[in-house]
Amino acid sequence: MELVRNSRGELTPQLPSQFPFRVGQTPGQGRCLISNREIRPEETVLSDSAILLGPASPLVCIVCCCFRTECRRCSQCRHLVCEICQVSGTHDREECGALQRCGYGRDMYNLILPIRFGLLRERDEEMFEWLMQYMDHNMERNQNQEMMESTDRMTTVLTLALPGVDKQIAWKIIGILFTNCFEFKLADIEARALYPLVSLVNHSCIPNMRHTNLINQLKNEQVEGEIVVMKLEAQRTILANTELTIRYNDYMMSHLQRQRFLAEQWFFTCACERCRDPTEFGTHTSGLPCSGSACPGSGYVLPGQGGCWRCPKCGEEVTEEGVERRENNLIELAERKPEPYNIRTCLQQLHSLSKILHNNHFIIISLKQKFLFSFSINMKKIRDLEPEQRKKLSPLFLAQEKYCRQLLTYHEVLDPGQSNIKTRILLELRKVLLIQSRVLTDDPSTTRDALASKLIEVKNLSYLVYEKVPL
Repeated sequence: MELVRNSRGELTPQLPSQFPFRVGQTPGQGRCLISNREIRPEETVLSDSAILLGPASPLVCIVCCCFRTECRRCSQCRHLVCEICQVSGTHDREECGALQRCGYGRDMYNLILPIRFGLLRERDEEMFEWLMQYMDHNMERNQNQEMMESTDRMTTVLTLALPGVDKQIAWKIIGILFTNCFEFKLADIEARALYPLVSLVNHSCIPNMRHTNLINQLKNEQVEGEIVVMKLEAQRTILANTELTIRYNDYMMSHLQRQRFLAEQWFFTCACERCRDPTEFGTHTSGLPCSGSACPGSGYVLPGQGGCWRCPKCGEEVTEEGVERRENNLIELAERKPEPYNIRTCLQQLHSLSKILHNNHFIIISLKQKFLFSFSINMKKIRDLEPEQRKKLSPLFLAQEKYCRQLLTYHEVLDPGQSNIKTRILLELRKVLLIQSRVLTDDPSTTRDALASKLIEVKNLSYLVYEKVPL
């Protein structure tokens, strides 16, 4: 990416012609990335190298952000630096001096990334100016007294560490990092990263891209080492002139959880397709049973406008606070681990909550997933059982098949395209169907067509999983 100045003197990115997107504007959301052409599923849209990297833990090397046994404290700034970074001399002297002025403390690793941002001003003025155009949400953050005090303390220390950075710039630097950084754990790395282009990608609860952190080896005549890269891939077909989006949260959160999380972390209310639909594409994943006298047990209270939830059947209304209390009580009930913890007690817990909640409620889906992976079938053990024993377990195999199919449908609706969780569920379904084909083989009354049908589906699932065919 090359930065050029437009007619108004503003820095804008000049992207290579082969890039499938451009930088655009979205009303109310600011800059964004927009597709130039149709992008196919699984296509790599962007690999963006971190322009700034900093530790997300006091236990990692402050340079490479890795956990290493040979880490030692720098004799000057007192922060951990691994032997590789010490030998290579990548622990910057100017940065070390700034850290000394801060004074060492266990939580001072949080200031390393802001210091690196501030030092960028002298090292790459254009990139610094470009990053300073990012949203900081300081106006919203200042409305929270506790958040404001924390930011103010960091700002004061940063101005002491970098004499050339005044309080206004320091405040903006910290706000930009709070708003735009990605924190991740990868192999032995625990870091925070700021990317020059990825940070322009907006959120959607049903995005068209997925993002993955990678470590790429870098080797040429000038430099050798590793760089942190954010890879963006199309999760499904993206038409030309479509905004590119990623997800900032867990899509298995309820409507209330998602909106609270986004409001507290990024200061916006999500109005994506999913959030605008009270039924969340017909899943009712956040709906709670209506307690109104007109529809006991048959209606669901769904998200509405202005923080009020409403049952479309009888018109019963519940406040957001009331929904939150009921939801928290149900979550607490679902998180209680039954004693003894076994297949029977887990199914009993699931069945009891299923009488209260919709079949696709996020709590029920989470319990089904927990059951499926906690009691994943061991193929070898099943093969070693006698035919009569396998027959007795048939109801369990049928339950697991049913949950696999329900989960696949749920995930495909709320997270369309390929994903790791769907691959895991497909593998479980394939395993269950293989066992069921063994049970059918044990039964002399099984018809050839019934067995063939089961084996054909196993074959098709193998093709889906191992050939990575889009669902």
